Amino acid sequence: MIKHLRPTYGFTIVELLVVIVIIGILATIATNVFGGIQKRAQDANALAMANQWEKILLSYTSLKGEYPNDLGFNTDFCLGALPADGYFSEGECSKATSGANSSTRLKPLIEDAGLPYPSGVTNTIRPTDNGLYDSRGVTVRVLGTRKSAEIRYFLSSGVCQPGESVGWQSTLNRTTVGGAAAPGRPGLEKVCLRKLPDL
Repeated sequence: MIKHLRPTYGFTIVELLVVIVIIGILATIATNVFGGIQKRAQDANALAMANQWEKILLSYTSLKGEYPNDLGFNTDFCLGALPADGYFSEGECSKATSGANSSTRLKPLIEDAGLPYPSGVTNTIRPTDNGLYDSRGVTVRVLGTRKSAEIRYFLSSGVCQPGESVGWQSTLNRTTVGGAAAPGRPGLEKVCLRKLPDL
């Protein structure tokens, strides 16, 4: 008697495993590419914001003869319209206990000079391990004399613009030191320092 075997349909376990491995490889590649694009976009945004604020601050000095600082001592100011997002408060760019003053403090000084105050700006977020010293955006340090200022910003690529100096910011006390700190030194992160003209 002749038995007729029915043909079987489906995939073998080896074929399924090969497909799963290929999908995993493609997902890993896509994730890495997307992460790189996102970081480059954040860096471009931070650089554009630094350029925009350099123009605004130089326009302010042309009108007022000094950099904006109503406190009378060396002060860091957050720059730009920084909305509350559930983690940062409105105008806040730093979680450090001695962090920069809210951007809402600088806004009236800029607007009183008849200059535009940028709004709707998205900012680079630079997270740290413990969250306490997380920061976002761009800051400006204005000396108490109001005759000297420096824009500071972070780039995930770590490559500052030509002519800018490189500092290393402590994640412990938010102090910035010059380029003397060695790359990779624990507790320090790279910061681009753009010195504005002294008055």
